[in-house]
Amino acid sequence: MYNFENVFVYFLQYLFCFCNLVLCLSLLLRSGYFCLLIMATERDDSLQFVSVRLDGKNYLYWIYVMRNFLEGKKMRGYISGTYVISKNTEEGDPVLIDTWEANNAKIITWINNSVEHSIGMQLAKYETVNEVWNHL
Repeated sequence: MYNFENVFVYFLQYLFCFCNLVLCLSLLLRSGYFCLLIMATERDDSLQFVSVRLDGKNYLYWIYVMRNFLEGKKMRGYISGTYVISKNTEEGDPVLIDTWEANNAKIITWINNSVEHSIGMQLAKYETVNEVWNHL
């Protein structure tokens, strides 16, 4: 049989730990650090990939999966050429240019990671997602 005093002591210890956890979470939420942590993890999607690899025979399925993947990331405009960047940095906002270049590189990486090596070798001469997409 269980000793009531031991069970009660364990219960109080767990209750104390739970209350400390709630207190810490409430302090984190109030301080804003928790929100920053969530935002950082949500935005770091550079390691995501498409599970279908273009091998030359499955183009229709691959392009269907890739378009939906990019649409879900709100980046389909890069492949269509809707999102373009001015080469003249004096005309554009440096932050927007940096964002465009980072997204362009990220999408090219996603594409390279989802095609066979022989296909990826052909893409190395292109600088923009739109150029890569048009080649494919």
